[in-house]
Amino acid sequence: MLDTKIKSFIEFINENNKDTKEAQPSFYPKGVYIDLKLTESSYNELSKYINDISSKIQNIKPNTDLHCTLIYSKKEHNEEIKPQEYQCTAIPKTLSLFGENKDTLVLELNSDCLKQRNKYLMDKYNFISDFKEYKPHITLAYECSNIDVNGIELPNFIIELENETIQELNENWLEDNKEKDKNE
Repeated sequence: MLDTKIKSFIEFINENNKDTKEAQPSFYPKGVYIDLKLTESSYNELSKYINDISSKIQNIKPNTDLHCTLIYSKKEHNEEIKPQEYQCTAIPKTLSLFGENKDTLVLELNSDCLKQRNKYLMDKYNFISDFKEYKPHITLAYECSNIDVNGIELPNFIIELENETIQELNENWLEDNKEKDKNE
């Protein structure tokens, strides 16, 4: 005699839902980070600019990982996102101090391309930002205390960006960058 168990409809549905949930990986369980890298020529020009201004400002730690953030979303995201291949240009807008302690020197950028791409990604993937407005920028240096950004001349060149990269968000990025810079 065959030993068979008849499943209820609810058991069948729950079992199938369990399999579906387990089969769907979470590509970005801690959130999503998307950025653009500088082209080699823009990286070299901006690095020279940072060296020039850091010699005039005491106690700053120049950033060696020059990039422009497109998305910084802490929301878990299960769908894999494919990076897009494109180039984008940006014009230096102003120097500002960001961060809780206003000690992170950034170069804010004018770029319709960056703003449009940010809006597209935010809308398409329902990302969540901690900020009301997207401000395209490149972080130039950390731990910049007591500096007058108005006394620093802006770079006089167009910045070219390319190679969109997408990765899981690392909320400890600042500490990791500082540690990486110490070891280099």
